Amino acid sequence: MYPIKTERNIRVRMRDGVELSTDVVRPDADGQFPVLIMRTPYGKDWSTGISGGPYEHEYYASRGYVVVQQDSRGRFDSAGVFEPFVDEAPDGWDTDEWAVLQPWSNGKLAGLGQSYYGFTQLAQALQRHPALATIAPIMTTSDTYNNWIFSDGAFHLGFAMAWGTGLLGAGTARPNPRIASPPVAGTSAPDVFAHLPVETMDAQQGQKQPVPFYREWLKHPVRDEHWLGRSLDAQVAAITAYIDHVVDAVGARLLGSASPIAEAVRRRRLDGRVEADLAERLLGVSLSRQLQKRGQRISHQRHNDKLRRHAG
Repeated sequence: MYPIKTERNIRVRMRDGVELSTDVVRPDADGQFPVLIMRTPYGKDWSTGISGGPYEHEYYASRGYVVVQQDSRGRFDSAGVFEPFVDEAPDGWDTDEWAVLQPWSNGKLAGLGQSYYGFTQLAQALQRHPALATIAPIMTTSDTYNNWIFSDGAFHLGFAMAWGTGLLGAGTARPNPRIASPPVAGTSAPDVFAHLPVETMDAQQGQKQPVPFYREWLKHPVRDEHWLGRSLDAQVAAITAYIDHVVDAVGARLLGSASPIAEAVRRRRLDGRVEADLAERLLGVSLSRQLQKRGQRISHQRHNDKLRRHAG
């Protein structure tokens, strides 16, 4: 077990000059260590990796890993303008490039996290940085068109409106992660959903102002050029990695029953098991079946010996 050291709000410069706010939690010891990268629009104070709790980064750091937590561009302490799905690929590469050159890095990088953290990993992996050993995206989708914003051609109003409007602007909620839930997009009151037309419903919710990317989504109800680069389904099918997911009714919707990645899961005969290429390539650990049975819970200690043996 290592003592840990935390460095906050490091400014990591992207290729276009925008600086992204990054926290580094690492062993307070000499040497070089493998690096786990988590990028999020929800506030880097939270590490929604596997367990979904605020202590996870400390767990990994105390066991010999550097944990890099970064606010997506335009969110919280990062500069720039946020639009869901758009900048995660180049920003992922640039973050990889920065991380691998740091004196505490042993040259092995991995992605970790669920939901949007999972999408940032998929976009990051498509850039194929040579130092990125593996990713472990959990409870996510590569098809943001049909499994995130639309559903079989219908606008996913109950989710997309509340989620999208909650991501307008930089974000201001910084709850204490020890006692509060992460600052994700909120729910909507019935009177908001009663508003018509749907195109201006965003101005009734949250910050009470138009949300440009929400209105743009509604202009593109079919899979057209707008979704190129935002929806990654075809590209992700070429990644050699498991998508960690509980394959149930919700999982079928998130993965997309006809998507290439869902077919890849079926070919591998995972049958709902939560397996991670992270285990094989970097950490040497199969994620616990407790994640399947109990949502976001995982038994870390069970795998700690394997983590240390295979990370060097």
